[in-house]
This record gives sequence, C-alpha cells and structure tokens, in this order.
Amino acid sequence: MSSDSELASRWPPAAWRGIGFSGFNAFSWSVALGSPMILYFKHLGASATMLGFVAALAPLLTLLQIPASTAVERVGYRRFMLRGWTIRTLFLFGMIFVPLIPDAVPPATRMAMMLALLFLFNASRGIAMCAWLPWLTQWIPEGVRGRYLSSEHIVISLTTLLAIALSSLALGYTESESRYAFVFGLSFLGATASLLFLRAIPDVPAPEEARSRRSPPWREMVSYAPFRQLLIYNLIHTAAIAGAGVFWIPLLRDHFHKSDSFILMLVVIMSGLAALCMAAAMRIVDKVGSRPLLAVSGTFMILHFGLWGAAGAGAMPLNLATAFLIQACAAVGHALLHMPTTRLLLATVPALGRSHFLAIFTSTNALVGGFTPVAWGLLLDGLAGWRRQTGFWTWNNYSLLYGLLILLIALGLFQRRRIAEPRAMKTDEFLKELFIRTPARALARFAPRDNTP
Repeated sequence: MSSDSELASRWPPAAWRGIGFSGFNAFSWSVALGSPMILYFKHLGASATMLGFVAALAPLLTLLQIPASTAVERVGYRRFMLRGWTIRTLFLFGMIFVPLIPDAVPPATRMAMMLALLFLFNASRGIAMCAWLPWLTQWIPEGVRGRYLSSEHIVISLTTLLAIALSSLALGYTESESRYAFVFGLSFLGATASLLFLRAIPDVPAPEEARSRRSPPWREMVSYAPFRQLLIYNLIHTAAIAGAGVFWIPLLRDHFHKSDSFILMLVVIMSGLAALCMAAAMRIVDKVGSRPLLAVSGTFMILHFGLWGAAGAGAMPLNLATAFLIQACAAVGHALLHMPTTRLLLATVPALGRSHFLAIFTSTNALVGGFTPVAWGLLLDGLAGWRRQTGFWTWNNYSLLYGLLILLIALGLFQRRRIAEPRAMKTDEFLKELFIRTPARALARFAPRDNTP
C-alpha cells in the first residue's frame, strides 16, 4: 500500500489532459482577450479609455465567481466547467463575423457589437472558472503542484507564442478587415480543442463538508492572516500589470508608430522566453518555495517598467535590441509571478471552504484588475500632450505612468516579506541555488570522469 507521502508526490495520469486544456485555452484567450483584440479596437479608432474598458471586462466579470461559488460543489466540478465552457465557445464563434460586417456600418456600431459579445463571453467564462482551481486541488497532489503548474505555464507560453505568431502573419498579410475574422477563427478553434480536453478530465467528487448550503463566513475568511497577506500582495501586482496592459500598445502605435506585426512579434518573443524561464523554474520551485521566485519576479518587473519608461521619455532608443531586452525582463517577471502565486494560494487556503476562498481571491483580484485599466486609460488620455523636460529625460504621460508602476511593484516587494511560507528558502539561499549550485551541477555532467580503479 502506498504511503501518504508517496501519494502526495505521484504524478496523476490525467495531468496532461489538464495541461492540454490550459494550453488550448491559452491559444484561445491570447487572441480573444489579448493583443489581437486590442489591435482590432485600435483599428476601429478606440481611445485609451475604451481600450481600458475592453481590458477590464474579463477581470470584472470574474466577480461572478462569488455567487457561483455557492453552487459549484453541489453541481459538481466537471459538469459546472463543461456547461460554462460550451457557452463561452459559442460566443467566440460569433466574434468571427463582426469584422466581416460591411464598412458602411459605422465603427462605433461594430465596436458595440464586439463589446456585447466580449461581455457575454467573459460572463460565461467568469462563472465557469469558479470550478477550475477547486477541481484542480482535488486531483493534483500538493507534492507535484509546482511541477504541474510550471508545466502548465510552459505550455501556455508556447501556445500563446503560436497563437500570436499566426495572428501576426495573418494581420501582416492583408490590410482587409477580414484578417481579424481569420484571427478570431483561430481563437474559436483553440476554444473548441480546449473543450475536448476538458471533457477527458475525470470528475472528482467535492468534499462532503464543502456541499453545505449555509452562507459562508466571508469576513472570517478575509481575516485569515496567511490568506489576507497573499491577497494584498496579489492585488498590488494586479494593479500594476493592468496598467502595463493599457500603456504599451498605444505607446508603440501612437508614440513610436510601430506596425501591428512588430507589436505582435514582441508578444511572441516574451512568450518564448517565458517558456524557457518556466522550464528552469519547474526544476526548483517545489524545492525552494514560491517566495524567493516572487522576489526575482518583482526585481525584473521593475527593470521592465523602467526600460519602458526610459523609451517613452526618449532616454533610450526603441529598436530590436532594446525591445528584446524589455521583453526578456517581462518574460522573467511574468513567468515567476503567476505560477508561484497560484502554487502558494493552493497551499494557503484550507480545505474547508476552499471554493469560497478561491472565489474571494479571484474576484477581488478581478475587481482591481477590472477598474484599474479604466483608471490608467483615463490618466493616459488626460495627460496626453503634457510634457516636462529634465535634462535628457522627457516627462510625459508614458514616462510618468511607468514611474508609478515601478512604485507599485516596489510596494509589492515589501508586502512579499509578510507572506507566510514556512518551507521556503531564504532569498539569499535561493540565489546561491540558482546562480552557483545549479550551474555547477550542470557543468559537472560534462566534466571528464576518472575511471581509474
């Protein structure tokens, strides 16, 4: 009979089906909720405030997880996910036809139609995702969650790279608006494939105590200190990353006059580098813990925003080399943020009330991630045309707002020190492991061996 420790570190047979679901799902949302959709609205003449509203739909509608969390265990994880995912896929199919509407229809009307579909898509997605993380914790043992989440994020980075590369080729092939229909068709195909993988994942019964119909004690749950400190940390980073998502495309298109293909190429570069970074992190995360990885993530995000700010201020040229450096910092920062945070979250929330804890986490994260893009967009539009010269540095709406993002990430690094993770390495020990011991072990494999008896 297997011991509890062996069961906790065993790779489940269905794990690759879950990774396949996440990979094709990423292929889908990287188009429908990512740069191609932002570029489509920009093509129709959308303002920065409108782009902020588009970016806000997905996180804001994730708030629907809070009411949905009271029903997910009673319905069943698999059934709940399948129903929601089928509905969201149908709305993706409708998005294909909006770019095919004749040019005689005003751009504002086409934007309104796409916004309506995005609203319905994100509403069904927000409700359905309530079941995913509680379901995941039931069939992925804690001892391999770091490995699983790392593998999942590697696949997500690679499929995002593929989706954006195909979108870039399609958008650069023709100037016709029908090119966006092709791109959204790719998103629909990815969603359909993710639905097939989802159906192949076996159902897992919810814990009996989680099926209670009693109203969950929300206040006591938020007061649980380990959960609250992690929640605060995540909200700080969400506010910063939401701002970054609003700034960079207008900066490249309006300030540097870069093409859609160049913009999507940068997304491809980041996705590829993030996959490499995640492959390295996968080998050490269950050993060193999440907190050291979050420290490295915050440092690279500060570098990333600082480089963007320097480019916006005219203190650094924006060419292929500097763009690669900017995206390399982003790749490390993003790769070492989401996976360790999710791993730490799943280890922090107690089994009793897990769905409600996770709903609070994702919904409050969604609330900040939903309102901050609109606020950042309003600031970006409100400061348009404002300039102050300080030596070689030009203060404008981009350089000023990227400076604010740096302050937010620095605040997040301070908050990270309050997060509880008893088995995590100290940061200095982690850096020794990363830069000294791991390279030494790798070099030792190639060293000549002494076979003298």
